[in-house]
Amino acid sequence: MSCDFLRDILQRLLEAAQRDGAFTDALARDVEAQIRQEWGGERVYIGKTADDARIEIGRRNAAIIRDLNNGERVALISRRYRISRMMVYKIWDAYVSQRRKRKV
Repeated sequence: MSCDFLRDILQRLLEAAQRDGAFTDALARDVEAQIRQEWGGERVYIGKTADDARIEIGRRNAAIIRDLNNGERVALISRRYRISRMMVYKIWDAYVSQRRKRKV
């Protein structure tokens, strides 16, 4: 069982379809039974982004902080990373806030 509910379901569906060659009603019931057995009774949280996306966003934000620390202009950074100028400022504010917390 994966920690990510959606990823677990999609992986099971993919494996079942590859194993049987087609996705039938019987196969759907089989996968449903597996999911109910392993996930039944659980409260599932579905995040807006997958873990991989969060890692990429973290890398992007680190690069933005590096660029800002190197004196690059916000307008250039926003074009480079295809985000709004406001988002660049939010990333910077979060970084500054985090640094202040560490110093206290």
